[in-house]
Amino acid sequence: MQGKDQEEEFKLLSGLMTDGSGALVDLVSPLLSHRDFKRTQNAVCYRGMLDVIADGDQLTPSSLYGKVRGFEKVSEEYVNSLITDGTGQGALVEAYALNIKDSGLTRKLATLSSEIRSKIESGDSPRDINKFIQDTADEISDTSGSIVGKDTSWDYWFVKILNSMSDDSIQKNRFPTGFSSIDRFLDGGLEYGNVDIIAGRTGMGKTSFGLNMLGNVALSGIPSMMVSIEMTGEMITRKMIASRCKIREGDIMSNNLTEEQWGAIDSLHHNQLKNAVIHIDDKSFSLFDVETSIRHMVRKKGIRFVVIDYVQIIQVGSKDKRYLEIGETINKLKELAKRLNIHIMLLSQINRNVEGRTSKRPAISDLSESGKIEETASRVFLLYRDEYYNPDSEDVGIAEISLAKNRFGQTGTSRMSFLKEYTSFEDMYYV
Repeated sequence: MQGKDQEEEFKLLSGLMTDGSGALVDLVSPLLSHRDFKRTQNAVCYRGMLDVIADGDQLTPSSLYGKVRGFEKVSEEYVNSLITDGTGQGALVEAYALNIKDSGLTRKLATLSSEIRSKIESGDSPRDINKFIQDTADEISDTSGSIVGKDTSWDYWFVKILNSMSDDSIQKNRFPTGFSSIDRFLDGGLEYGNVDIIAGRTGMGKTSFGLNMLGNVALSGIPSMMVSIEMTGEMITRKMIASRCKIREGDIMSNNLTEEQWGAIDSLHHNQLKNAVIHIDDKSFSLFDVETSIRHMVRKKGIRFVVIDYVQIIQVGSKDKRYLEIGETINKLKELAKRLNIHIMLLSQINRNVEGRTSKRPAISDLSESGKIEETASRVFLLYRDEYYNPDSEDVGIAEISLAKNRFGQTGTSRMSFLKEYTSFEDMYYV
């Protein structure tokens, strides 16, 4: 006697076969993968049905057997029985599909539980077990969600874009940086699911610019997070207070504040930041820890925007050349941003080659491990302050923010005011 799972699998296949036109296959394919089946021969038959319909053929015992012939566990007799037994009901195939999906997920979770228990008993480290859980959970999510079998044709995506344009959801997938001089190049803002780069030499203000942007985004209502590998949470918070309240960091450190400045800090804390979500992680140093921390805060706080300072010092553990480590880091973070539908802004160092040139303005080729960074990042912002190299410069207090790469649109340069004593960037004018 067949178990309930196998019985429903047979009824589903029978219903699909009885229909023959492929309409019911189209109905259930977005809901169900062949990996969700318990019985191998049923999984093979279902996959064969998808192939028959994909070829534009009528679904018959003959056309199906032509696809599954050669699989030891699938006989011609079994394929014919899908018609002759006639146990399937077309009207119920969607219900069958959902039940099979749920049963498949239950089996996967049971297997995961057993494997976790085995690893614990074997003495595996908590870190290794945690990584295994996360990797397996991602795999289950990929194979068990409604995305399996989804139509990926031109028509599907074309209609999806038209629908999103009509209900303004395209803009819902964007958020402004809070700098109008930057947003003008971004068609309104940054997109979720992407990784961008802010790069500059030491002293250009990368961290300050990233923090300023983080503050702008968080205050607009988008939960945000700073992963600081180089600086402590205290230092990051002090910089944010300085830029928002226009108070020198040194005065904050020495507690040399006026009553007016205390009032500005109080207003920042109780008014501006009252409903803002800003999380600072200064404990993660490895790529694994960074990924784990981001996943946790996405689940716990709904984080959507992450700034990481900075990419070259994230520990990967690879014994290969450094540029391969950078490539691995960015690719992993890009996968994470896409999977979690968040935006990750990576701060990056510019190499020393620029110091030997007459013009110190950076190019993408000046990025440390530039090939991997340029290849992977959706956008690359380059920071330059002429006064850093030329104290008598006419551009004292001016920062150039060059959008050197933009996969989605135009490039260009914005000139912004940089208040060095407050580590604060502000819109100024366009060029």
